Amino acid sequence: MSDGSDNELWRPSNSPSEHFTDASGADENDEWPVEIVGEEVDHRGEVRYEARWGNWKRPDGTNVTWNNSYLDPGILRRWKHAQKIHRNRLARESQEIELWFDLDVHNDETRLRAQAYEEKLRISPEIDLEEQMLRLREKRSQPPRSIAPLPVRAKSNANIFKKPRSLRDKLYMEWNYAAHSCHAAKITLSNEVDDDEVPDVPPGFEYIETGYVYSPGIPQFEDDGLFVKCECGDCSSAETCGCQDPSELLDSDGRRGYAYTSEGLFNFTCPPGVIVIECNRCCECDMHCINRVAQRPRDVPIEIFKTRNRGWGVRSPVHVERGKVLGIYTGLLLTRESADNLVDNVYCFDLDGQENVDDSERVSHAYSVDSKRHGNWTRFINHSCSPNLRVYLVVYDNVPEMYTPYLAFVATEDIEPGNEFTFDYDPAAGNTQAKGKGKGKQRIPEGASPCECGSASCRGWMR
Repeated sequence: MSDGSDNELWRPSNSPSEHFTDASGADENDEWPVEIVGEEVDHRGEVRYEARWGNWKRPDGTNVTWNNSYLDPGILRRWKHAQKIHRNRLARESQEIELWFDLDVHNDETRLRAQAYEEKLRISPEIDLEEQMLRLREKRSQPPRSIAPLPVRAKSNANIFKKPRSLRDKLYMEWNYAAHSCHAAKITLSNEVDDDEVPDVPPGFEYIETGYVYSPGIPQFEDDGLFVKCECGDCSSAETCGCQDPSELLDSDGRRGYAYTSEGLFNFTCPPGVIVIECNRCCECDMHCINRVAQRPRDVPIEIFKTRNRGWGVRSPVHVERGKVLGIYTGLLLTRESADNLVDNVYCFDLDGQENVDDSERVSHAYSVDSKRHGNWTRFINHSCSPNLRVYLVVYDNVPEMYTPYLAFVATEDIEPGNEFTFDYDPAAGNTQAKGKGKGKQRIPEGASPCECGSASCRGWMR
């Protein structure tokens, strides 16, 4: 029976024990891939971490836990280090604290931690947030009056709390709202180089986490009857998976194969220009299918940051494993002819997968995607002659015969937290250099720009 104390009243029930021993998907050490995706401060002031497990799930299909004891100390250490850096950066960038007006007092500490309150307090000790919050709650708990009271003169430090949202805050909210609506992980913006508040995007830029915006006249796929679907249920073999009938992807034995491992990683068996055909909405399998990877929500948090010599770039605060599919290139879908006629086609990406052939040999039904005015975080990925990402073609909500696949980005090596994501803007030039005898920088061809990637194998130019 309760003694009426606050601690007893708010004592949470014990979480059920998870059972890992009877689940499949572990590695040779009986461990499952796991990633920390969030954190909260509980009623005792202790931080609990939200972890998403790769190959393990409960009978109800969920795969998220909040029990710190399940997590490897190394994973916890990396997450804490990355979050500490992030909070210190927030404290340096702004002394603002966004107030909230509901009575959900149990999440106060979590909200304050997310805004780096303790770090900001060390920089500006005059902030008395507890007093401000108490006044707001007292106001909202009072019954309405028949005559509105006169406005209270703001204190000298009220601008700390009342300052209008900055352009960075506006973009942060808009982009994360769009990402969250697709169940994608968080996006952050940072600049420790100069005074640029946000990346250089045109007015009215629309953030699109996944999919295309179709230009007038571009055909959209609407007939599900054109899908080749599978009825195998578990998709354990590409040989017997019906939706793989049109696939040109073969394994080392010359048989039809998938582009992914059982852990959901790209296996690098797909040659350039070959389209990966994932299971579609007419197939009988669910989203845990081995052949549904690029279409899953992005679960890697993204940081768009200002580099010292190459504009804005992209990195992640978490470790990225080789073969991890990170996301797709989005934007305005248009014909190749229209793309070639654009005055500014810096953000155009060809969709025919023929980067390794001359323009005269390209297919007739050719399309491009332009992310200048519509796009996502992938538009900020910089070039490198020694990249850690590559692009492959994939379809899952249309068919290859539409010639409008998605361009998916995959890690070609393990990428440590904070290391910049890069890919080769001109892989054909890289292949030519690899086949030749010369090493290092080459003469800049017509129409190319000097390369600033700084890698040991830099060819000196990019286009």
